[in-house]
Amino acid sequence: DDINNNREKEMDSIIIGAKKYIKDNYNKDLSLEEVAHNMAVSPYYFSKLFKKKTGENFIDYVTKLRIKKAQGLLRETGKSIKMIAHGVGYNDPNYFSRVFKKITGMSPREFKSS
Repeated sequence: DDINNNREKEMDSIIIGAKKYIKDNYNKDLSLEEVAHNMAVSPYYFSKLFKKKTGENFIDYVTKLRIKKAQGLLRETGKSIKMIAHGVGYNDPNYFSRVFKKITGMSPREFKSS
């Protein structure tokens, strides 16, 4: 039991650290490999562990975080959609708009004016 408890704590610690790293770096070009390396585990292990512990895969988690941050910026700032896209980690504002619409059901422009 102690071994299993220690392993669970270690896995939880990896996920907590990864979430913090993602939160601190979501606005940069962020890869699963980079986060796994930062947590000192293999990308394969990290990917499986992240899905098991969070219920979603790495890229979906990062995408949802970026869109949530973008929603806040669209509500609270007068920044352009292009600036917001870059600010949350998207180099292509058109791709950002497609992802935003897929997740929220409306374009960034529609969201901003609603």
